[in-house]
Amino acid sequence: GGVPPWTSAMSQGTGIQALSRAYRLTGVTRYRDVAAAAVGAFETAPPTGVAIPAIGGTHFLMYSYAPQLFIFNGFLQALIGLDDYRDYTGDPRGTTLFRAGHGNALAILPLADTGSWSRYSLGGPLSTPEYHVLLTDMLASLCKRQGNAMYCDTAARFAAYPVPG
Repeated sequence: GGVPPWTSAMSQGTGIQALSRAYRLTGVTRYRDVAAAAVGAFETAPPTGVAIPAIGGTHFLMYSYAPQLFIFNGFLQALIGLDDYRDYTGDPRGTTLFRAGHGNALAILPLADTGSWSRYSLGGPLSTPEYHVLLTDMLASLCKRQGNAMYCDTAARFAAYPVPG
């Protein structure tokens, strides 16, 4: 629904994740170079980039045309992509960007939890069961990668919530 130009942290994060993994598996530098170019979206403000200053660091937008809409799963997928990028390429920009996003994640993750279910977005509606599982899986991945109590505890809590009936 946005007017071009716009982009998405989720698609950019997934793209750099795939390209970084391809580089790691094949050693073909073309994959690393394209991933490095795509990282620029995380260093650029909307509408052509996804980075906005936020509490604790930087938030990466699901939709760059909607800078007030903080969608949890899209943001966390961007962090996972940046984590793979920095790990597989060694590019310090990936580390810097991941840390900035991680700071914001720690600040806003408590707001995703209603005490009995997850929210889809900051101050937004409850997640559908499918988005709740997706968010839980992303938190579990970040827990495994980072060992951070916020990711681990939130993933465990979300996994234990019964589906609203």
